[in-house]
Amino acid sequence: MTGVDFTVIDGLNVLTVETIISEVGLDPTRFPTVKHFTSWLCLCPGSRITGGKVKSSQTRQVVNRPANAFRIAAQALSRSNSALGAFSRRLRGRLGSS
Repeated sequence: MTGVDFTVIDGLNVLTVETIISEVGLDPTRFPTVKHFTSWLCLCPGSRITGGKVKSSQTRQVVNRPANAFRIAAQALSRSNSALGAFSRRLRGRLGSS
C-alpha cells in the first residue's frame, strides 16, 4: 500500500504499522517538518516556563493511538538484541530511565 515495508524496522510489527498508517494516513505533506509531526503526536517535551523558571517539561497526556503505538514500539525496541536496542540501552543508562 505504501510501497515501503515498515516491518523491517526493529520494534515495528504489522499491527503497529497498521495503527500508525490508519490514524496518520499516507500523505506526509500534512506535516511540514518532523517537529510538527512529533508535536501533533504529543511526544515532544512541553515548555511550561514562567518567570524564567521551567515549571514542567513533561509530555502532555493524551489519548492518541499512533503515539501509544510509537511508545510500545520503543519499549519493544529497547529489549531487542539489535543495534538500535543497544543504542537505546546506552542512552537510557546515560540519560536516565524516565
